[in-house]
Amino acid sequence: MKILPPAMTWLIALFAISNVSRADEPAFETAAAPVFRKYCISCHNDQEREGGLSLVTPARIAAGGEHGSALLPGDAKSSRMIRMMLGKLEPTMPPEGSKGPTPAELEALMRWIDDGAKTEGGTDLTPSKLVVPNLKSRVSRNPITDLRWSPDGKIIAVARYQTVEILDGKTKKPLFQLADHPGKVNSIRFSPDSGFLLTASGIAGLKGVALEWDLKTRSVRRRYANHSDVMYAAVYSPDGRQLATAGYDRKVLIWSRGQDDGDVSRPRWTLVGHNDAVYDLQFSSRGNVLASASGDQTVKLWDAVRGRRLDTLGQPLKEQFVTLFHPRRDFLLGAGRDNRIRQWKLETGNSATMNPLLISRFAHEASIVGLAYSKDGSLLVSSAEDKTIKLWSGDDVELISTLPGQSDVAFGISISPDGELAVGRMDGTIGYYHLPLIDRSGPKKGERMAAEIRPNVAFETRAAIVEESEPNSSPGNAQKIELPVTLKGTLFQKGSQLDADLFEFRARKGETWVFETNAARSKSPADTRIDILTPSGETVTRVRLQAVRDSYFTFRGKDANTSDDFRVHNWQEMELNELLYCNGEIVKLFLYPRGPDSGFKVYPGFGTRHNFFDTTPVAHALQEPCYIVKAFPPGTAVTPNGLRVFDIPYENDDDAERKLGTDSKLFFTAPVDGTFLVKVSDSRGFQGEK
Repeated sequence: MKILPPAMTWLIALFAISNVSRADEPAFETAAAPVFRKYCISCHNDQEREGGLSLVTPARIAAGGEHGSALLPGDAKSSRMIRMMLGKLEPTMPPEGSKGPTPAELEALMRWIDDGAKTEGGTDLTPSKLVVPNLKSRVSRNPITDLRWSPDGKIIAVARYQTVEILDGKTKKPLFQLADHPGKVNSIRFSPDSGFLLTASGIAGLKGVALEWDLKTRSVRRRYANHSDVMYAAVYSPDGRQLATAGYDRKVLIWSRGQDDGDVSRPRWTLVGHNDAVYDLQFSSRGNVLASASGDQTVKLWDAVRGRRLDTLGQPLKEQFVTLFHPRRDFLLGAGRDNRIRQWKLETGNSATMNPLLISRFAHEASIVGLAYSKDGSLLVSSAEDKTIKLWSGDDVELISTLPGQSDVAFGISISPDGELAVGRMDGTIGYYHLPLIDRSGPKKGERMAAEIRPNVAFETRAAIVEESEPNSSPGNAQKIELPVTLKGTLFQKGSQLDADLFEFRARKGETWVFETNAARSKSPADTRIDILTPSGETVTRVRLQAVRDSYFTFRGKDANTSDDFRVHNWQEMELNELLYCNGEIVKLFLYPRGPDSGFKVYPGFGTRHNFFDTTPVAHALQEPCYIVKAFPPGTAVTPNGLRVFDIPYENDDDAERKLGTDSKLFFTAPVDGTFLVKVSDSRGFQGEK
């Protein structure tokens, strides 16, 4: 047996002692990683970063958060993380109601920090990703999820599950397919030169992928990834040099378009700011601004050159699914689950600024899922989950017409360069429509806006005084009179439970007559009401109102007198001098709210409020519906927009200008030459000899 020298024996002994010491040290993988995975990573990862802190890698841990380092190697008790876990520093961690580390786990973590918080051999702690099998669909129906004409109009791309079909633009016959996409193809876009197609797809909880297809070789040229969940949108910039992607992981990535085949590994910009999935993207016509529509109820504007946020458009009330820039004007559209199309004026260039809301149009009775402009921007098309497709004027978003009923929801709508609309539906069918030209010669006959006629003149009549002659309580026995006239009568008839006095008169088309009662002012207990009827006793319509925006009363209700503090939902999208219809009465907006604790003033802006179209003021309950309305002549065939239409008759209870107390005053303009009835009654249904 060979005997080692004493020096070598000492070295071997030292080596053995060193090994024992290292095995006893608290390691990252056994002391820290289990605590971080179990209690911390859900809120402190690269996506969430609560307090600016991510714990997924050693580098992120060392970087700390908004308050500096979370750990002080060698001093666990002074470390911010441990003090919060021990309840010695606010906010305590984990949050109230969440389970925290056991005493043994906390002791191991503190020993690891005291030992220097070493991370050698530390691994990526990013929350585990899903392993999803590739399941083939067994559904016979193959829904269309998107559809696009190529810029040159020669072909049409149709997105379905895992596949994109390419059709001939003239014959509409299939040419070839681009297959093997991961999951449903959510978005497709042609390159500006029509030579490439960009598709967005992915698998929930696993990945999002954009594939760029060379349409000549029918092969994938480039692949853009870096999304941890399904990708909903992938779009080219107008010059084709950049593209942007976004999806369920809330990130927006801007890429320099790759020059070589294969994967493009790193985006140029990563834009973070949305708090929910991003459903759509659109570059401005100059390519310097990128818009993103999100489930967080906003549309955001980004500087596509410098990679920074420019503005957040926060007026939407619910999730936004689509956004679209006007091809020739500085307008931006957004639409989604709140059934409205909003138009903003794009003031943003390369610096952050306010972009004012111009239009908020109630458009459909369900979520809007598609928007498309014609090439010159003169026509806008919208589709929604109510299975309707509507045509609008491109500049002012005024409704033109509604296409015939669709067999299913149209997620794919696109207009060819020569004005042909292609529609791809969820039932797998495609429809084609040749769009009409817009008549810009002016309003169509009979569709002009109605105006209230209230002559602001003082007049005196020396009309004959006529005594009422009973019976005159029904259209068949109405008392005949000639205008002008002063009538004296009593709302009382023996043997009747309710007396109403009717008088028959003639008027020529366009003549305006004023009917006024003098009861309360003469100390009568009567609370009069005036109605204008046809000879058969039917009401005569004065104006047709179409609701263009729905709302309701917030904070508190309103009595029948107040002209101030009209607090209504979504008031930011209302304009001064718009008509507000509230349970039969019509007021006009006079002054905007002056702060968060105030509401609209309505005309006249002080004192008791005035009404329009001789409607009568009433009290309104909290959360009672109300509507911004437009006025049209009676019988106008207004194009349906999903909101209500109200026909207002000639009637008045209390004078609309509130000058006569409970006495009535009604302006009547005869719609035709003919005979009419004026009816005087008590608004409460009372009668009596006084």
